[in-house]
Amino acid sequence: LVAPEELQEIPEQTTETRQALEEFTFAVPEPAPSAKVNINTASREVLVAVGLPTLADEVLQFRAQGRYFTALTPTVATDNPAVPPPFDPADPEFLNAQPALQVHSDTFAIRATGRLNSPKVRHRIDAIVRRAGAGADVKILAWRGS
Repeated sequence: LVAPEELQEIPEQTTETRQALEEFTFAVPEPAPSAKVNINTASREVLVAVGLPTLADEVLQFRAQGRYFTALTPTVATDNPAVPPPFDPADPEFLNAQPALQVHSDTFAIRATGRLNSPKVRHRIDAIVRRAGAGADVKILAWRGS
C-alpha cells in the first residue's frame, strides 16, 4: 500500500473486514516485491479479503492440525503428500484467489512492546520488514511507535 486509504479499493469486502485490516496496515514507501498473501500464515480476515470467503475456515482448520502448503501452482501440494489439501483445488473460489496467494513470505509485520514498572512506561513499535532471501539482511520498510 502507498496509503492506508487504499484498503477501500479492495473489492467485495465488508466494513468489518476493512476495519480489521486497518490495524495491520502501513504506508510502505516503496513498491512491495509481491502483493501475494502467504496462505500458511494469513489471518481469516486476510484470506477472506483475497477471495476465500468460504474456504478460509477450511484453511485455518488445516493449519491448526500443524499442516501447511508447500505449493499452490501448478498443483496444490501439502507438507505430506498423503494428506490432501483441505479443499478441492478445482474449486472456482480457490482458482480465482490463487493468483493472490503464495506459500512463503519475504515481508513480515513485527510488533514489539517494552514496559517498565517504575516509572510506569509502555512503548510499542510496529514495523514492516523485508528479507531478501534465506540468511539475508532484513530491511525495515516502515515503522511507527506508540
